[in-house]
Amino acid sequence: VLFDVMDTLVHDPFRHEMPTFFGMSLEAMMREKHPRAWVEFELAERDEASFLRDFFADGRTFDGAAFREAVFGGYRLLDGIEPILGELHARGVPMHTHTRP
Repeated sequence: VLFDVMDTLVHDPFRHEMPTFFGMSLEAMMREKHPRAWVEFELAERDEASFLRDFFADGRTFDGAAFREAVFGGYRLLDGIEPILGELHARGVPMHTHTRP
């Protein structure tokens, strides 16, 4: 079995916690964020400091430490996925993950 990770196995803070942190909708955040900063960060083409500095296209600042805490706190297995994975493992089903930015 090949699983995608985000919103298949793991709750995705990009769609939920990040916009909530900024007090905006996902759609508004998508309009106002830098067009490449998130992808470049996920691809290790930029470090965390430059990602946080450039998150918004207009250069506005925010509390990077609080943002990091909100995002990290949002990662968790989706409800019900752990027993499913356990059952597949018990049956010897080969499992792999793949995700893309």
